[in-house]
Amino acid sequence: MAMKIMLSAKLFEDKLIFVDSEELEYPKTQLLEAIVAPFKQDKLCFLTSNEPSNNNFLLAARNLVNVRVKNPQ
Repeated sequence: MAMKIMLSAKLFEDKLIFVDSEELEYPKTQLLEAIVAPFKQDKLCFLTSNEPSNNNFLLAARNLVNVRVKNPQ
């Protein structure tokens, strides 16, 4: 319930961005950094599917201090 309330609040504040896919061709931090740079946010949280098709996104995101990857459950 808390996740639903938080997402509703972010949507109301126009701070919710939907990304089509979290798949990256390579597990490179620089590649993910270039993708998230236009958002210019201090903190970013990505909610991924229960079973990601590959771990490249997770591997690239773990080195970025302002990016968190969560699995909604």
